[in-house]
Amino acid sequence: PDVSADERIEALSRKAFNDLGIHSMAILPIVVQNQLIGGVGLDIYAQDRSVTLEMVEVGQIVTAQINLSLQNVRLLKDLQASAARLSNQVDALKTLNQLASRINAAQTELELFDNVVQALPGLLNVDHCGVVLLNNDKSKGQVVSEFPFDGANNLTFDIREGDPLDTFVRTKDLSPLKINVEEDKLLSDESRAFLRGSGTKMVMVVPLTVL
Repeated sequence: PDVSADERIEALSRKAFNDLGIHSMAILPIVVQNQLIGGVGLDIYAQDRSVTLEMVEVGQIVTAQINLSLQNVRLLKDLQASAARLSNQVDALKTLNQLASRINAAQTELELFDNVVQALPGLLNVDHCGVVLLNNDKSKGQVVSEFPFDGANNLTFDIREGDPLDTFVRTKDLSPLKINVEEDKLLSDESRAFLRGSGTKMVMVVPLTVL
């Protein structure tokens, strides 16, 4: 359209185009999978020239090619993302199968726990994994296995009111807990200080139950 005369152009846009020195312009839509995602602007500055039908037709041919190419690029990107997810899933499934075999082959509780803590950091992309067992009256816990070794193995500690394991015991809610070491009120001051000392920022606690 003619920037100065076309009624479809609102006042603010007209002023912006005039300030840029645009006399005549055409906007060609970019469409991918029947969705408008943008447009290509063709601008003419000279007062004695205007966008012609021929210009628009050629521009439409070019934008049609853009539309097709964008669709192919986005499809390729989606396929690559799907392939990456599938690859990760295959790797995770392979690790799970290996872990299941090692768990089934374990002859002792310690061997079982060691197999689990050695596999989970790589599987879940975490820095450390440990297993704590409670005594009969649920008043104390002992770290029976960890990986990588961080000096906590065989550590015995009191289960204090409000600590994550105490929460499992009191509420009977066995949903996994995700804990921010600096902010979560579930941690006692002693537990928070211990975790800070080991450089831990986040903790996920998953309960162990035996039927």
